[in-house]
Formats: sequence, C-alpha cells, structure tokens
Amino acid sequence: MGIEGLVGEARAWCAGTAGGRAVRMSLAVLCAVVWLWGTPARAEEDCRFTPQEAERHRLATPDLFIIDLRTNREFEVSHLPGAVHIPAFEVEKRLDEIPQGKNVLVYCGFGARSVPFSRKLRVLRPDLARVCCIDGRPIFPEK
Repeated sequence: MGIEGLVGEARAWCAGTAGGRAVRMSLAVLCAVVWLWGTPARAEEDCRFTPQEAERHRLATPDLFIIDLRTNREFEVSHLPGAVHIPAFEVEKRLDEIPQGKNVLVYCGFGARSVPFSRKLRVLRPDLARVCCIDGRPIFPEK
C-alpha cells in the first residue's frame, strides 16, 4: 500500500469526528514539514555573515574576491586586506573586474549597501561561485 492508500484510509477513519479533524491537521502539518525538509536550502540566495563570521570566512578562503562598496574617503581610512574598491554607484559599470567563478564577499559601512548589492550581483553575475555580504560593521585590522 502506498502513501495515497494510507492517507485514504486515515481520511475514512477520521471522517466527521473532532478527533478526526485533529488527525487530519496533524497529517497536513507532517506533510508540510516533509515537503519543506526535501526542498533545497536557499542559503545561497541570501548569504549574509555577521562581522565575526565574515572575518573567519575571509581568513579561511584564500581565493576570496572582496569588494568594498564604500566611498573613496571611507576606503582610504580603512579597508579589509585585499579588498577591491568598487563604490556602490559604479558596480554595474565594473562587473567585468570581478573574476569568473570566484567566491565574493561584499561589504560597506554597516550592511545597508552590501545586502542589496550582493543580491543584485548574484543576478547580474550568475557565473560567480558564491556571493556573500557582511551584514553589519566589518572588523577592520588595526593600522
């Protein structure tokens, strides 16, 4: 007997009783959980790191391409080691500067620019391995 047969028997057994409604509701919830569990994770669609997670990721990923979206002045004051300065208003014009197939980390001052730009970058450059952002103030090294 397949799942359809079991559901049919349970439905017939539960029909019309208060307990039956509870059983039907439980079956519906169980089916929803099983369906969601089998659905692929969507973490890549919105890959955000806390500043601490981003620092660990930066240190553990040697081929990481880091994009600083901040203004010229902000970049001059401090930036992450190896970061390429591409101000937010220039990203679309400078997409070809991002190497194909790379893991990318995007950041700004507090996450207000990096979160939407990381989403946009995933759409504009689907050839990139993984695009993540720092959601919060990055941890800049001491000078």
